[in-house]
Formats: sequence, C-alpha cells, structure tokens
Amino acid sequence: MRRLTIILPGSAFAPIGGYKIMYEYAKRLAQKNYEIIFYYPERLMYLKRSFFRVSLKILLSIFRRPWSWYNFGDASKKIIHKTIPRLRSEHILDSDLIIVTSVETAYEVKILLEGKRISKPVIYFIQHFENWNVSDEKVKESYNFGFYNVVISKWLGERVKSSGSEVALFLPNAIDVNIFRIIVKPEDRDDKTVLMLYHTLSWKGSKEGIEALKILKEEIPDLKASLFGVFPRPKNLPDWINYIRNPKVNDLVNLYNQNAIFLSPSYSEGFSLPSAEAMACGCALVTANSLGVLEYAFNQKNAIVTSSPPNPYELAEAVKKLIDDREKRINFAYEGYRTIREFSWEKNTDEFDKFIKKIIG
Repeated sequence: MRRLTIILPGSAFAPIGGYKIMYEYAKRLAQKNYEIIFYYPERLMYLKRSFFRVSLKILLSIFRRPWSWYNFGDASKKIIHKTIPRLRSEHILDSDLIIVTSVETAYEVKILLEGKRISKPVIYFIQHFENWNVSDEKVKESYNFGFYNVVISKWLGERVKSSGSEVALFLPNAIDVNIFRIIVKPEDRDDKTVLMLYHTLSWKGSKEGIEALKILKEEIPDLKASLFGVFPRPKNLPDWINYIRNPKVNDLVNLYNQNAIFLSPSYSEGFSLPSAEAMACGCALVTANSLGVLEYAFNQKNAIVTSSPPNPYELAEAVKKLIDDREKRINFAYEGYRTIREFSWEKNTDEFDKFIKKIIG
C-alpha cells in the first residue's frame, strides 16, 4: 500500500476551500488503496502565530477534530490526522511521497530537504498565488524548489512558468455533481433572489458585494438577498439581507437552489469553488474577474464577468440585467450547469493517481 503525507498549514475548524479539495482527493485516493496521513503543523515560518494560539489550537484539536466538518465516509479507515506544534523530519520518514499545499509548508519541507533529514519526492499542490503572508518574490521562489508543481488553473500555471519553473500537472478543481445539483429548476425560482458568500478577508470583495446589493435594493425594493459564511453575521448588515452561518452541505445545496443568481465579488481566486458549486446547482453567475473563475465562467455565454477590482455599481448593473432578462438568466443557468458537469472528480482522481504512480512507481 502506498503512503502519502499531505501537509496542511494548520488546523481548520470550519470549511476552507483548499482543505476541502485535499480532503476530497484523500478520500478518493484512499478508495484506490492509498494510506494518507494529514499533518497540521501549527507553527510555520511565515505564519505569525503566537505560542498561546498554537497551544490553544492543539488543545482544541483534542476535544474537537478540526476535520470533522468533512465527511470522509468509509475512507476514514485509511486516513490519519495529526495536529502537531511543528513539522519535523520524523513525521514524514515513512511516506512514499509528500504533498505540500501552501507556500508556508513548501518552505518548511524545503528546509528539511536541505538538511538532508528527508529524501522524498514532493508535490507542490498550488491552489492560489499566496502572497498574503510573504512577498511575490518569495512565492515565485517556492515554485523553483524542484518540487512537482501541480496547478488548479491556467493563470496559476502562467505564474509558475513566469517564475522560471515548470508545471508538472494541470488539474483544475472538480465538483461532485451528485451532491451539488439542480433540485429546483431555474425557471421555477424567484428572479429577484441573490446569494453571495461572505468572508472577512478584504480581497474576497464582500464589502463591494454588499454595497452592490444595497444599490440593487434601492432600484428593486422586493429584492431578496442572502449571504452565507463561516463567520458571525457581519455588523451593520442590513436587516433585509438574510445570513446563514456555516451551513452544512445539504443546507448549502438547498440554499443555492433557492436563489436565481449567485454573486461573486472576489478580487482573486485560485479557482472559486462556491461559484462553481452555485452553477452546478442552477444559479446564474455574476462574478468579478477573479482569474480562477475563468476556468469555467465565460462572459455572456454562461455568466456575466465584470472587471476587477470589483466595482459595486458594475456588479449591481450586471445582476439587474439578469433580473430584468429572465430568458438570459435561465439560459446562463443551464449553460453553467452543463459546463460544470465537465469537471469530473472521477477523471481528476484517475489522472492524479497515474501522476503519483509515475513519480513513486
């Protein structure tokens, strides 16, 4: 049995898109007779975490499993999770291959390799241009560590190539269309319903998205808007905007199906899972050009793609066009649904499996 080590940048007690992708691959690879060990090192070189915060997260992980929000099913028998203060060579000696999932974990493993404390092939699973904790130069440097660079979108592939390195595998994200699916037909939905993800990070564009909804409300008094996210309801959010905190998967699917339009105001995304999930559930998409979304959102074909950085007035105008033009909204919804169904987990897992076996034999 092949053993893989996947190193995540600390524990996450609520859903995170990048973790969700790695969990899905782990579940599916376990079904192909892999054993997977997840490590959650809480202290990493480029993450500013205090001793108190590190200790608290490790203590919390004893009483509440950070991965409990994800359903591994029967595959959990072949998947091990370990929360640790710091990544050390002994944690990964028994693995056939190491997968790093962030710029911080890439640097940590590079240090271990330089010290010749480990000698294992490494896949660098790149899901975004992660320059929020380190400089652009440091991110580009990480692409040149000699790891197998795997990217989830074409724009990330271009970033890797422009840094002077190579892309070993292009593997765009997939959506489980058995879960994220149309329950309520787009033509049976209220035209004036809009859904949006809320996030506290400024580059997620929630401020601009909420402002766009306010602009729309002035023009369309009976507009119904909903937000969802893992954070508490934002302060000063108008009472007329519904907020659902940390919905479970089935609740999220129903939420997508209760809305006609999904608004994504993010500045930048590696891929943008919520937008893809919404399209799979029959929402018409209005999105800022966050780069990653262009893997499946094609302006005026299955979505409306606006400029970036997001402009609230432009976003509001785009949403209003779909509200006013019911036929276009329904057509975009079905075109988006058909597009997303091409992003198959079965195909992705088979391709990743072959790639791993090519590396380790």
